[in-house]
Amino acid sequence: MPTGFSGYNQLYKGGAIREAACLAHLRRKIFDVHDSHPTELSTTAMAGIQAIYRIEEEIRGLPPAERLAARRMRTRPLVRALRRQLMRQGSGLSRHADIAKAFAYGTRRWCAFNRFLYDGQLEPDNLIAERAIRGFTVGRRNWLFSGNFAAVSGRAQHHRDLQALRRRCRSLHG
Repeated sequence: MPTGFSGYNQLYKGGAIREAACLAHLRRKIFDVHDSHPTELSTTAMAGIQAIYRIEEEIRGLPPAERLAARRMRTRPLVRALRRQLMRQGSGLSRHADIAKAFAYGTRRWCAFNRFLYDGQLEPDNLIAERAIRGFTVGRRNWLFSGNFAAVSGRAQHHRDLQALRRRCRSLHG
């Protein structure tokens, strides 16, 4: 689930690989607007997205076929209502309004945002993967300011040791 980086577009040509966008990124865009200037529009959109995530919490861990069935019955109507809201209310706003930009982001990539509705193996977002690589990406930024190669090598070894320790702890404690 890429973050909308246009460099990935070449991968999707031909249809062998299909984009599955991260619903959390849409939620974050709407939340940022809501947090700074709450409106009825942003409140309703946030409530709709939260309802989708509540269902996902309930069905997490179920076999893919059961997740897909639950999504068809319970989640799909919520997603359709959210889309209607984004399109109907977004079209009446100034395109320069922050909430309109957030809604436009959602409507432009709508097919990719609801790919999870058609595949029980997919998650609605990629937050699990983002959390897993957070330590590496933060470390990578810090390595830019290490000063010399020996310092970078030391930090890299430290990172490898931490990852090995995490894996060992998970294997021991499940």
